[in-house]
Amino acid sequence: MTGRQMTLPLHLLYQPGEANIATAYTTHHYMTDLQDHLKQTFAFAQRKLGNSAEGRKAYYDQKASHNELQLH
Repeated sequence: MTGRQMTLPLHLLYQPGEANIATAYTTHHYMTDLQDHLKQTFAFAQRKLGNSAEGRKAYYDQKASHNELQLH
């Protein structure tokens, strides 16, 4: 579909031929890298959502009228 053979995570784990331990990408490395990446992505999304919420609040506060209720 893309004009080349796709490299999947399983291909990285089980490449035939090279058995160099220094460059081997083990399942454990893959999982720790994935966890780190997901944690960073989650933190990034939280920051962006917080910034967006602050911006929406500031916009709302500009347009909102703050009339206090008076009890009779």
